[in-house]
Amino acid sequence: MTLSQQGLFSSGFSHSRFSPIAFSGRQLILAMLLLFLLGACGGGAGDDDVADADAVDTGNSVTNGDWSVEISRATERAKIIGEGNLVYQSEQGVYLIVFIKVMNGSGTLQVVPRDLFKLTDGSGTEYKPTKSAIQVAYIQHKGKEDGLDIVLDSPMKDGEEREGVVVFEVSSDGSDYSLNVKDATESLATGY
Repeated sequence: MTLSQQGLFSSGFSHSRFSPIAFSGRQLILAMLLLFLLGACGGGAGDDDVADADAVDTGNSVTNGDWSVEISRATERAKIIGEGNLVYQSEQGVYLIVFIKVMNGSGTLQVVPRDLFKLTDGSGTEYKPTKSAIQVAYIQHKGKEDGLDIVLDSPMKDGEEREGVVVFEVSSDGSDYSLNVKDATESLATGY
């Protein structure tokens, strides 16, 4: 039995090499629903990936004299950060979102310096934090419920502690990332 005899192809285009496929209304609705669901899920491209908590140096503190820093919970990776009009998509690979607690121990009011943090991978490649807008997008989208606050480029009083995120744009295939604090000899494992 040919495809035309089975009713899978329309016979209205007898001179064409290709014939359109005939769908029933139910098949068409199911196909549209499937496409909608795949689109709503993003096909997995923007989904967050959370590091194994046992591989992250949570609770360990690194101090450089003026600042004390610790990773407060498992690090995340995401291709896309934000929602609505404030959305950023990684152009180099993925965003590595490091949850930190920072304490100012300098004795004076200080702005958390952008160069306080850097990320180093297993091959020695160094990454600087992304622009503040990407970190704000993360906090606006996911961090408000968790009490996260803006850390980079914001003033902190002496003795003040703040929890937030530092976001780095890294290669998708990189590994062994460590968070480094300026002028400190130790680093903190991120779990990736």
